[in-house]
Amino acid sequence: MIKGTIAAVVMVLIVLGYFFVRKMSRPSGTDSTSRVATVRKKKIDKWRAVPNSPQITEYYVEFEIEGECVDIKVPDLSDYERLNVGETGVLTFQKNLLYKLFVDFKKISDTKK
Repeated sequence: MIKGTIAAVVMVLIVLGYFFVRKMSRPSGTDSTSRVATVRKKKIDKWRAVPNSPQITEYYVEFEIEGECVDIKVPDLSDYERLNVGETGVLTFQKNLLYKLFVDFKKISDTKK
């Protein structure tokens, strides 16, 4: 009886924690910031919330913005794949309480011919 109660409490805490993290990770409003940035490196984080749970994959790209390196979370794999190290463009992102979230990247055309 006690084991079942403890398991139920643990499951409730896991579910509440999941929804809390999801709420905290949403953009804090509709304000986006755009800056000229260069792609410096790409990183993939894979993790599990608890043992035997589905694996979670998150994509991050490090951009250099005005001389400072900033990690931006890229929620969509197709956006992550189209970003190439060394490219310069206009990066648009949103901030939330946990991280900066990728919105768009428009590559600046090479003017050298």
